[in-house]
Amino acid sequence: MNDIKPSLTNFIDGDDFFNKILVVESADYISDLLKIFPAAEIFFITTDEDFADARVKVIVMDYREERLPFEREFFDAIIGDLTLEIVTNPQDIAAGFSQYLKQTGVFITSFRNIRHWKILEKLMHGKFGSVVLRFYTRAEFEILLYASFYKHVRFSPLRKKAPPELLKKLIDCGFENIGGDLEVEFWASGALNARTCAFKIYVHAGNSRRTGEVAA
Repeated sequence: MNDIKPSLTNFIDGDDFFNKILVVESADYISDLLKIFPAAEIFFITTDEDFADARVKVIVMDYREERLPFEREFFDAIIGDLTLEIVTNPQDIAAGFSQYLKQTGVFITSFRNIRHWKILEKLMHGKFGSVVLRFYTRAEFEILLYASFYKHVRFSPLRKKAPPELLKKLIDCGFENIGGDLEVEFWASGALNARTCAFKIYVHAGNSRRTGEVAA
């Protein structure tokens, strides 16, 4: 994920208690989740047949092509970076995940912002060179999650600042930069499966860090 990696565990509030967690192809989160929830039962799905970790239950499968081998409403949380990028039908995947979440469960993921200046700069020079099947804007991803049976969608920006002259050029060309969106390389997102109160997240913006309520 280039040199910026969303930290999805920052969507977890201190009052949360997750008993069963599904980690989707994002092994880096396993240790952090075990520290936060030492008694939790963690399942990890991966296409890597050689992956081994005695601390979790490993299921070798492709979640894009196969039905998850769990009962409905089984998990408190499903977490994984870029889970809806290399997929044919992202709404099918997102809606499918929601079936396995408890009524108060949460789906936490991330996606690349197609409006980030680095992508726009490549396109300006006739280049792209990405294997990603799906790029999103924040607005499009929010619509996708609401259409996939989630509620109370929240976002956290991960920024990489643009060269000032390039940023000015993009704005002069008509690219709106509301909320500094042109400098958001990744959006991290948390979406609840049912009605619940607003939940706290850590908001990352560059190297700064603060806690607070984030509006949808």
